[in-house]
Amino acid sequence: MYKSIKRFLRKSDILIKINELWVYRNRRIFSKSLIELANKQGVEIGGPSQVFSEKGPLPVYSIIKSLNNVNFSNNTFWSSADEGNNFHFSANKPNGMQIISDAVSIQKIESSSYDFLLASHVIEHIANPIKAILEWKRIVKINGLLVIIAPDMRNTYDRKRPITEFSHIVKDYNENVGENDTTHFEEVMKLHDLSVDNTIKGIDEHISRTSHNFENRILHHHTFDKNLLIEILKHCDLKIINSQVFRPYHIAVVARKIND
Repeated sequence: MYKSIKRFLRKSDILIKINELWVYRNRRIFSKSLIELANKQGVEIGGPSQVFSEKGPLPVYSIIKSLNNVNFSNNTFWSSADEGNNFHFSANKPNGMQIISDAVSIQKIESSSYDFLLASHVIEHIANPIKAILEWKRIVKINGLLVIIAPDMRNTYDRKRPITEFSHIVKDYNENVGENDTTHFEEVMKLHDLSVDNTIKGIDEHISRTSHNFENRILHHHTFDKNLLIEILKHCDLKIINSQVFRPYHIAVVARKIND
């Protein structure tokens, strides 16, 4: 029995190392898609994001020239910052501009202003994803990249919810659904897995937070897998350059703007 346990442990160690090598390889391959961001000027939606930091799986911050940021409010669940030159995203880079604006209508930014756009774990908080993606596409230059990351719902507190159907996303766009939409409140209240949500203390806080979503934007309106995210980006006439799922939480897609 002791020998069997030792064999099992050796096998487990091998599997862990194989998995680590697999993750490293996929990150290295995926990162090649982002080399062209070097020394470019970009904008992030809802940053800063750990995933793009030097210790994150996609360390974009370390190679870019400059980065501005868009937040829907100067005081969100994730950060607090007034509008101005105070967006701190890297210790080795100058601050960017903090822009206060709703992500689905960024009128403060002119069309084709940036070389690239980053958005990590933002799209799930938006009631009208296609409207948001089209707006993000608008402010990026032709041939610029959009790097969109959504949560892999299988390993989050959304794991009991069904993946949103693409037809539903299109319907929301066609009906011009606003960010005050409450369509998914009942589903969230019923299927949100509180046992794995370390951002909340209990059901009462969950109810309160969900009912005040327009102010805090904490709700996950939609749930995604890689295929759904790609389908949305293609619907917005973006060319898919690369896609990958980085365990445990990140579905990452790089898309190129090929037309206005």
